[in-house]
Amino acid sequence: GAGITIQDAVDASTDATILWDNTNDEFDFSHKINVAGTLTTNSGGGAAVLGSHLDLGDNQKIRLGASDDLEIYSDGGSNNYILSNNGALILRNLSDDKDIYLQSDDGSGGFTSYLHAKGSSGEVILKHYGSNKLATTSSGVDVTGTVTATGVAITNDAANLSIQNGAADTGHKFRRNANNHLIIERFASGSTSETARIDSSGRVGIGLSPTTSPLEIKSNSTSSSASGMSIQANGSSDAIIKMGEKSGNGGR
Repeated sequence: GAGITIQDAVDASTDATILWDNTNDEFDFSHKINVAGTLTTNSGGGAAVLGSHLDLGDNQKIRLGASDDLEIYSDGGSNNYILSNNGALILRNLSDDKDIYLQSDDGSGGFTSYLHAKGSSGEVILKHYGSNKLATTSSGVDVTGTVTATGVAITNDAANLSIQNGAADTGHKFRRNANNHLIIERFASGSTSETARIDSSGRVGIGLSPTTSPLEIKSNSTSSSASGMSIQANGSSDAIIKMGEKSGNGGR
């Protein structure tokens, strides 16, 4: 279609043109446009389509919403911002079984993931320099490494605390029963046996449930040499005091 040519009085090769493109229902500009004021586009509807980058200077914001509810900008220094001025800030991936990653510097000039939300399995994984440390599961959480805490509280009456040997079915379990006794159990290969308990009165039983004494100990061994209690000297396996079962009933 017809167009408008703006001529350069010195160099015709730099003439600018504004052409009407009837096929695409648009104006085509041969040069960039510098707007000092406000450029209003499609205020009643439609879309502003960019075929290249949107470049903004420092502290110049992308503002979304009728009341500038969301702002995106860089301060030109060390910080970049996504600000929600009204309501929740939601990051959502609508692709089926796809993930969300939160990444940052890896300490060696590259970048790595620190949070991984897995759409395919429902897991949320926290990482340290890309290595998994805590992951949510359908039954709870899995922790890789050491947990350092100023305190631990288990508030569910049915909850147990298990200390397990890796993936093997061997370890110890701490639980509270209906009588408010703290019970320590050893489990291995599918079987569980009680090793000690503290009852609701503070009495301690090792190998049995305490009844009257502050400390009661019972050996489950049938060997006279392996039963009873031994107190040893520092740096030696020799017993200072040793109490055990003699060949018949009774102590020795």
